[in-house]
Amino acid sequence: MGGLIATYASWRWVFYLNLPFGLAAAYLVAGAYRDGPRARGKLALGPALAFAAASGLAILGLEGASPLALVGLFLLLPAFRYQAKGDPPLLPPLLREPIPRVAFLGNLLAGAAYFGSVAYVPLFAHARGAGPTTQGLLLTPMTVGWTLASIAASRILLRAGVGRLTLLGFGLLTLGLLGYALAPGWPLILAAPFGFLAGVGMGFSMLTLLLAAQERTPKEELGALTSALVFARSLSGAAGVALLRGVLGERIQSTGTVLAHALGQAFLLASALAFTAFLLAWRLLRERGLEAGRPRG
Repeated sequence: MGGLIATYASWRWVFYLNLPFGLAAAYLVAGAYRDGPRARGKLALGPALAFAAASGLAILGLEGASPLALVGLFLLLPAFRYQAKGDPPLLPPLLREPIPRVAFLGNLLAGAAYFGSVAYVPLFAHARGAGPTTQGLLLTPMTVGWTLASIAASRILLRAGVGRLTLLGFGLLTLGLLGYALAPGWPLILAAPFGFLAGVGMGFSMLTLLLAAQERTPKEELGALTSALVFARSLSGAAGVALLRGVLGERIQSTGTVLAHALGQAFLLASALAFTAFLLAWRLLRERGLEAGRPRG
């Protein structure tokens, strides 16, 4: 749909057409949702700003391949320690537990791999001579795969177990992105199944880890844990785009085969990040005997 709009109207209308849906959703929430009693919360503003500044510098530096990346990465460790001393800390102490820790690190690595790749899939199709509509269609299997796998994971989690579904998800994500890395010389249509695999991998791993981590979290800390996981995925997604941009370098100005092969190298890095998530999850889950672990009922 977005490709057709960009081809026959203007790319701006891709965003304009979302406004009525957003306004309708806001109206429904305002009219139907009623929040329960809330406890008064606190935010340690100083640690939050320090952590945001360090992570922002790192992302800006990675995107421009500038020394700011080193500065940001150097400041992240003291910023992380500083936020841990906040009252309350920005990231919940519960992340030291095995399942929440796997969920946090998995969101970091898989988010960088998946969202970093998604940002360049249309450019990959463009390098192969595809128009906006085909570029949008190439993204569709990734979205559909994530949606279907999330639905399936919620149904089979109790039978399959946290460990198996998580490792299966990271494994499929690795294979899907590896397929894209090998695809520059193949017909473009063959890239679509690999995109579907990557989406299925994210659906299995992300939903499984989210539900498993929430199940092990006290009710009063659910909000902090969920926001930490979303923050990890969002931050790493932006970092992944910048990291893959660094791999492309000046070749991003190229076209055709040169650009396609440069993107293949970027997708190979994304696949390596996903495989790192697989190895890390396997090791942490194995240490705790949770390879086939199931949520506590």
